[in-house]
Amino acid sequence: MNEWNTKEYYDCLRDLLKHEDSLMSERLRGLFTVQAILFAALGVFWKEHNGMLVSVLALLGMVSNASYGFELVMGNRAIACILSKWRIYCLSRNVAGAPPIIGYELAEKFPRWLLPGRFVAWLLFMCWVVIVLLYAFQ
Repeated sequence: MNEWNTKEYYDCLRDLLKHEDSLMSERLRGLFTVQAILFAALGVFWKEHNGMLVSVLALLGMVSNASYGFELVMGNRAIACILSKWRIYCLSRNVAGAPPIIGYELAEKFPRWLLPGRFVAWLLFMCWVVIVLLYAFQ
């Protein structure tokens, strides 16, 4: 088995983190773009009292939020896995004074559900649910 030296392993994990961070940014950008288009369309059709179209837009909003939300959660898990691999590597090789692999790692007591990759998609999902309810009971 090929043994990694610390610098190679660090560089490899940093590249993986950069890649995951890039994917998270792209997913959030995609989520916001899709939601902006759907909310704009909702504003147009709400005035026309077109219940079927409002329902379709809301359904599309909820499905896209669930899909992006799942991708964002998986991205957060991938980042946590990479951070864990670095900690395990440092502990198993007794690497003292190794640089952190990420600028700031959240404390364990921080509620992770507040991270944008977990919170935003589900918040927007709930907005669509509220919109459906408001439209239904107006």
